[in-house]
Amino acid sequence: MDSTIAGGMFLRRSVGLILALTGAGGAIVALPLPLSVLRLDLANAVPLALLAVGPSAGMWASRRHC
Repeated sequence: MDSTIAGGMFLRRSVGLILALTGAGGAIVALPLPLSVLRLDLANAVPLALLAVGPSAGMWASRRHC
């Protein structure tokens, strides 16, 4: 398996776990992790961070306001 794919899978699970444990405060790690772990530039890391944070925010909002 390519190291970038393995790093991305680890990163996805790590950010998901941090968001699950800390809530919105965990979103602060969603951008620095792709920058440092996957060595992405900012233009590619921002959409990845939004894809990590967006669904968790949507799930929280749907539970909170139903």
